[in-house]
Formats: sequence, structure tokens, C-alpha cells
Amino acid sequence: MTTTDELILWFTESENASRERAATLRADSRGDDAVLELVRGNIYRMFGAMFQVAARRSANDTAETVPLFLSRAEPFPAQWETSLEKAETHGDAPTAAVEQLKLDVWAEIFARVDELRRVAL
Repeated sequence: MTTTDELILWFTESENASRERAATLRADSRGDDAVLELVRGNIYRMFGAMFQVAARRSANDTAETVPLFLSRAEPFPAQWETSLEKAETHGDAPTAAVEQLKLDVWAEIFARVDELRRVAL
């Protein structure tokens, strides 16, 4: 298995784990926490799909996949930071929590993708 394939598998496993945690939280009547886990899972799914497209377009060539993925993915954190700032300005704690979670998950994803890039060098 190539490192690109391993990262695709990581995205899928991360999404599935978030969905399982959400189900457990819902069963424990922790609806707000379950919603956050679903958001987390959606971020993994969205970026995982974007990474798969980049990998397919570059024939799993990591040197091409990573820059292609990042060119498509990098605008999202700036949008989330803006939303987070607005939410904090308006005292909207629930929205701020969601936007911060998105940024945290992006940081985790970026670290994984950067690790893949370094291994490929």
C-alpha cells in the first residue's frame, strides 16, 4: 500500500470513528457533543474525498497529489477563522465551538498531509 493509500484509509477510519462516537454520545443523551462529532466526521469525509480526487488525478504520485489537494483545501480554514471571529464578536458560543472544531480537525489533517509530503521527499 502506498502512503497515499494509507492516508485515504486514515480519512475513512477517522470519519467512521467520529460517527461511532456520535452514536455513543446520542445514546448517552449528549446531543450537543454528538453534533460536534458529526461535524468532525463531515470534515474528514469532505477532505478525504478531496484527497482521493487529487490522488486519482495525479495517479497516486505524492509529489503531485499533495500540492493539488492543498490548493483546493487551503481556502477553507480562512473562511472558518472569519466565521469564528464573527461568532466570538457576537457571543455565539455554539457557532464558535463548531468553527474552532473545524480548525482543529483541519490542523490534524494538514499535519498528516504534511507528514506524507515529507516522507515522499
